[in-house]
Amino acid sequence: MKHSIHLLSFLFIILTPNSFAEPLNYNLYHISTTATAEVNNDIMQVTLQASHQSPQAETANIKVNEQMTSALNMLQKTQKIKYQTTHYQTRPIYKDQQIIAWKTFQQLKLESADFPRLTKIIGKLQTELNITAIEFKVSPSLMQRTQNQLSIDALNQFKQQAELIQENMGASKYQIVTVNINTGNQYLTHPRPMMKAEMASSTPAIKSGSSAINVEASGQIQLMFN
Repeated sequence: MKHSIHLLSFLFIILTPNSFAEPLNYNLYHISTTATAEVNNDIMQVTLQASHQSPQAETANIKVNEQMTSALNMLQKTQKIKYQTTHYQTRPIYKDQQIIAWKTFQQLKLESADFPRLTKIIGKLQTELNITAIEFKVSPSLMQRTQNQLSIDALNQFKQQAELIQENMGASKYQIVTVNINTGNQYLTHPRPMMKAEMASSTPAIKSGSSAINVEASGQIQLMFN
């Protein structure tokens, strides 16, 4: 008998605190809202390429180095344009499983918010280099300002949805259990390959376009009934 009494006491001590540890999860509703804005791209990026083919690898390298040095000297005199060289490569050209020549490549990437200035300089650079792509994007500062405003809009939509649920379900009030803001840089920019006619032009036509930026607010609310 003593053994039974002690066992029941033990169970009582274990179970009683758990019944008060956490409130029951009930009347929970998940809400997800998205705020979107179309923003004009304010950064232009251009990729150019120097290339040369020669029977000797050294000759191909020298020619590409000369082309790129000339381009960099020109850019050093230009303000408001960021630039860097990338993807230097020399590769063999084969015929009948024999190396008949060598081809050297090097890319030059330019970026600027001053579209007319950048368009003018790439027109000059095309005397030595070929344009391989033009793309546009949203600058970090404009992205941040847009996301801040969209976060406010998404949260306001979240509250409106919460009030709508509260009213429709006949609850006296609601409380927010969780809410998350997802910015995630959700926008798309695509490189624009250049057509042959544009590659030959000293001043290619450009259109910056726009990007769609999204901010999502998601979370849970709990309805309260009195």
